[in-house]
Amino acid sequence: TPNNCPSNYYGYFAGTFDGKGHTIEYKSGTLQNYTAQNSVFPFTLTGGTLKNVKVNADQCNIEAYFSDQSFPDVPLLVIAAIDESTIEGVEFTANTIISIGGDEFRGTGIGAFECSGNSSIKDSSVSINYELSDNTDIDELINKIENAKKRYSDLALFQFGLGASSFDCTFTSCYSKGTYGPKLIKLAEERNKANVANKRAGIIAQFMGGSSGFNLTNCYYDETREPQLYAICEFNKRFYQTFDKETYGRTTEQMKQQSTYEGFDFDQKWSISSDVNEGYPYYNLRTEE
Repeated sequence: TPNNCPSNYYGYFAGTFDGKGHTIEYKSGTLQNYTAQNSVFPFTLTGGTLKNVKVNADQCNIEAYFSDQSFPDVPLLVIAAIDESTIEGVEFTANTIISIGGDEFRGTGIGAFECSGNSSIKDSSVSINYELSDNTDIDELINKIENAKKRYSDLALFQFGLGASSFDCTFTSCYSKGTYGPKLIKLAEERNKANVANKRAGIIAQFMGGSSGFNLTNCYYDETREPQLYAICEFNKRFYQTFDKETYGRTTEQMKQQSTYEGFDFDQKWSISSDVNEGYPYYNLRTEE
């Protein structure tokens, strides 16, 4: 059952949540509008640990309606991990449908979680499938984005992290196999045709969402399913740490081969099989550290 905490209440957690390998089927499709208060874990990790759990969110409907203010960022899994928190052995999958309404586009960010303060994310996978709603008019939306009055307002979509509010974290042995739907890809392509002027709104979608200080070791994303989308101005781009395809991107075929995952512990923590998890690795802890 989806959480529905008061909009002005987000708790803090400094303990350890050990899912012991269980799976949470989060029936988020019953929500009309998925916001931060509906996060699977609606709290901020403050030196705490979230580990060894699988979470499937069936459908996250996000209705970003813009009037006189920006739509708040949406962390889908946990509000944030700060102050040297740890996320380990977590598998998160979600289907996210985005509707954008209102008279004025003012930008928003979506991702699994915000993170900062030298927090550590390791042996985890985040795979969020993003798409615009069926009733999205691409031409109309492009016009709204091009004429946005509020500067620095991007539609920012990430797998790990949450854009400018995330920084100074380490990621070790993590991967993503999320997807960007055809409408979203077309939106980015059409926005790029306009030669985005400096300090104007745009679209960015990439597997890591941080402003600076993200240190990645043995991390990969499926570039076939999840091509990174950049339709933002050069000025705004400096607010995002970027991650080159050559270092982190792999084809779907490569992502289904154990040899791709240098540094992953397939003896104790990970498994891979052609008939499990679409052929991608899955966290499968065999012994406690």
